[in-house]
Parts: sequence; C-alpha cells; structure tokens
Amino acid sequence: MESSLGCALSFLEKVHFDKKNGQQLTVICLFSRIVELAASCKALLEKNALAGLPVLLRSMFEADIDLTNCIKEKNYLKNMYASLLKEKIKRLKESFPEKDNPYLKPIDGTDSLKNELESTENEYETLKKDGYKPIGIKERSEKAGKLAEYHSIYNILCLETHNNIASLEKNYIEHYNEKDDYQVAIFKEKKEDYLAFISAIPGIIFYRIIDLIVFFQVENFDIQDAFRSFKKTQKYLEMYANSELSNLRVQQTPQSPRHL
Repeated sequence: MESSLGCALSFLEKVHFDKKNGQQLTVICLFSRIVELAASCKALLEKNALAGLPVLLRSMFEADIDLTNCIKEKNYLKNMYASLLKEKIKRLKESFPEKDNPYLKPIDGTDSLKNELESTENEYETLKKDGYKPIGIKERSEKAGKLAEYHSIYNILCLETHNNIASLEKNYIEHYNEKDDYQVAIFKEKKEDYLAFISAIPGIIFYRIIDLIVFFQVENFDIQDAFRSFKKTQKYLEMYANSELSNLRVQQTPQSPRHL
C-alpha cells in the first residue's frame, strides 16, 4: 500500500487543473479523498485498530464510484449537487421551531429559514427539470460499471458499518467447548480478517492514477515500475481475496444468530 500512496502523492504534486472547471476540481477532490482514506486505513492497520476499517473502506468505495462517474460524465457533478440540495432541504425543514430539534434551531429566525428553504427548493426543482436528480448508490455503481462490487464487497462493508447482527456475532462472539458455550470477546479481530478488502486499495489507487493521467493529459509521469510490482502480486492477492470473500459471505448470511 505504501508504494501506491507514494505514487499518488507524487501524482498530485505534478498534476495541474483548471480551477474554474467544476468537473476537474471535483475529480481532484474525490481522488484526494481516496488517497486520504487509504492513508487512514494504513494507519489503523499499523496500530492494529481494526474496527474502523469497514467504515473507511465503505467510504472509499463510494468515492471511487463517484470519481469514475465524474471522469466519464462532464455533468455528473450536477447529480452530486442535487443530492446535496435534497439533504439540505431535509435539514432546513427539520430546523423549524415546531420540530423542536435542539440541534437545528434557526440562527437568524424563522423568516430567514423560510426564505432559504424556498430558494433551495427552487434550485433543486430547476436541476430536476434539467434532468439532474440525486442518484442512489446502486444506480451510481451501475453507471460506473461496478454493480457486481456493489452486490458483494459493498454489501459486506455495509453490514459491518451498520452493526448488523451477523456482523456483531462474527466480531464479538467467541465459541468454545465445541461451540456449546461462548464468551463475548473484544478486540478479537485480526489483520488477516480484512486482507480481502485491504488488498484492493493499491489497485484502486493505481488504476485511478492511470485514468487521471489520461483525463488531465499529464506528461512525463512514470508509474510503470510501481505498477509492474503491483501486478506481480495482484494475481495472488486476488486469489486470496476471493477465497476470503467467500468465507465472509457465508459468515455474514443472516441466519438467526444463535446468541444474539
């Protein structure tokens, strides 16, 4: 992972983009997000602090999906903006005094809140009329050509992130006496439990760098040596990852957990 991160940082130092171009800015920000999340995963692995890995990996999957779509479609940013407006409208409606939400009380008064809500709703409706609506993660994955990953890797990461019952049993229930008894164990996860996911990170970074070299028409940036080294180990990593993912699918199948 260190090699891919080093390559990504070198690329970000070299690439130039048009600050007035929303697509290019969003592409750079999304790739930077992926790099930061990968670095955070590396830090957690080094500290053996593993519980947060699925959350980071799930966020990385979503950022990679959006980056792929943003590279492919010039106006994909407008779909992302529509999602922002939709969530802002929900938050504004929840901020009215009658909702009595102590965390969302209007700062400038109800009239100001009404004006902002009306303005946001008008902007949102205009975007929808122009054909730009919020897109759910499944449709975004399909647009990016990663529907298979959505139904497998992303699904498993969601189970971990949302504290699914099957995930709780896998991570905290430790069976003994031929599984007739159990104990609750904390910090029992091992790095090997996440290698199926972690092994995908260098590939995500390298392939996105290749996409961005073409997208930004970057010259004289050589990743061949690092990429060749990655490809040598990729085949073995994929074999291991596929085996581990099959085990996880069996473990995560919600089959009425015995103790929860």
